[in-house]
Amino acid sequence: MRKFIFPMFALIISASVLVALPKNAPIGTTAKEPPTYLQMNVAENTSTEIFSSLGEHFNIFDISTEYNREYIYEIFNAHGELVKREGALRRPPVIVYLDEFLLSIEFGVGTGTWMTQYYHITNDIFSETFESPIAIKYNKIAYVLVYENAYKLIVRDIFDKSIYYERFNLKLSPVANPMDALINIEHLYDNRLRVTYLSGEDYMEKSSIFQL
Repeated sequence: MRKFIFPMFALIISASVLVALPKNAPIGTTAKEPPTYLQMNVAENTSTEIFSSLGEHFNIFDISTEYNREYIYEIFNAHGELVKREGALRRPPVIVYLDEFLLSIEFGVGTGTWMTQYYHITNDIFSETFESPIAIKYNKIAYVLVYENAYKLIVRDIFDKSIYYERFNLKLSPVANPMDALINIEHLYDNRLRVTYLSGEDYMEKSSIFQL
């Protein structure tokens, strides 16, 4: 069974409510509702199930119609000001608190792949978007990519790779998606990362400890 530092997909807590905010509210406002025109679009189709997932620093709204599945999300800073609104999206994002200061904004894109961006609430900064991150702790993120025709484990600072960035060799078994070869990832204090994975043509389980 694979175990990762945090769950890749979390349930969205939903409720059958829809609220409206001043139309075309600008970034920087403290309103926490979707634009009025979105409410009108949804209201035109009474058969559509409407949900609203509300957090202190984020909203997710289903704005689907009978013909299209669409979603919108909003992010708010520590002062309650709107700093980001994205939509209409074909899949709902998964937004969770990783701690009291850090939000994870995740999108599944199929074939076992997801894209994730992070937002630091108090510092009011967004990370770049990462493909299928596998571990996050101690302000560092880990993910796997193909570099010079070989799998590499990338460990870097979440928001600024000039602070920390390292590449490590990771001899995974030949698989279509590298996530299929990963079994377990865990931090050993703040300076070591242990990765358990399938290695070689015979798919043998192996563990490696990387010094960060």
